[in-house]
Amino acid sequence: MSSSNVGGAITIKVDGEEYEGKGSFTFYSGYPKNEIVMGNKQVAGKKVMPTEPGIDGKITDINLDLKKLYTLEGATVTGELSNGRRFIYRNAWYAGDPQLETEEGEVDFKIRSKKRAEIINPRGE
Repeated sequence: MSSSNVGGAITIKVDGEEYEGKGSFTFYSGYPKNEIVMGNKQVAGKKVMPTEPGIDGKITDINLDLKKLYTLEGATVTGELSNGRRFIYRNAWYAGDPQLETEEGEVDFKIRSKKRAEIINPRGE
């Protein structure tokens, strides 16, 4: 059954263990991006530049092993959106600031990997 969701709740897993995501997350695919190359008077063409694959967001510290998160390396990290689309990052590591915000128990969740994300679309597209 097809979903009309375009946003909303997400599920974040690290090596199969679910983390409590909160707020907005950004998923970076790692696909290259095109940038304009300007001449003196007009666009001369384009260049293709690499981008870094990863996930940025916040998670809530509910019995979270902070040392395990802060030293994370070689992990499989999955983000699943409410519409069923999944981003999978393999051999990923923690790249965030190792800090905890106390008011809401908020932890920076910044994951990076060397290879682009495997993107699985909800309808197998």
